[in-house]
Amino acid sequence: MALFHLEPHPDTPSKSGFQVYAFAKRWNPLELVLTFSIRDSVPKIAWYEPTQEGRYDELWKHSCFEAFVQPVARDDYVELNFAPEKRWALYDLDGYRSGLRNSAEAALRDMRFTSQEQLSYAVCSMRVTLDLPPSFADVPWNVGLSTIIEETDGTKSYWALAHAPGPPDFHNADCFIATLPAPAAP
Repeated sequence: MALFHLEPHPDTPSKSGFQVYAFAKRWNPLELVLTFSIRDSVPKIAWYEPTQEGRYDELWKHSCFEAFVQPVARDDYVELNFAPEKRWALYDLDGYRSGLRNSAEAALRDMRFTSQEQLSYAVCSMRVTLDLPPSFADVPWNVGLSTIIEETDGTKSYWALAHAPGPPDFHNADCFIATLPAPAAP
């Protein structure tokens, strides 16, 4: 279990002084628990009204929480996107931005979003079973945690554990700096 502070990309700083945190834990060998928390200036974030829950593409175009999971010493990885209105997407990739496809077997077990503008915080938490081969169950995972925040004036800031040189690119393995060990055997 680990708590991380996310940093804004230097080319896209927030105007509003947000603080962004993420918590990640492997619940069991192929299950991931994530919580993202935004503090300060929350009333300035553009949240979209819930419409229909479910799987949607291009969530990254607005306020969105993301995680990238890559078993150590592998090129393939999983991308997870979550939007506050309970929209989500889970993708499998063969390597850096290649072979993108919907993850047919990944399952979102639980997702909750809370925003308290008066207290100036927002929290999004989820539990996901990943579609990874069983051989990935007993190895550590490199993880990238990131958030896109769209403000009510249209400003977007890109937050991550680390940023590679150049424009924001959460798929770059240089951003996958957290390591979650395989859960201990019972």
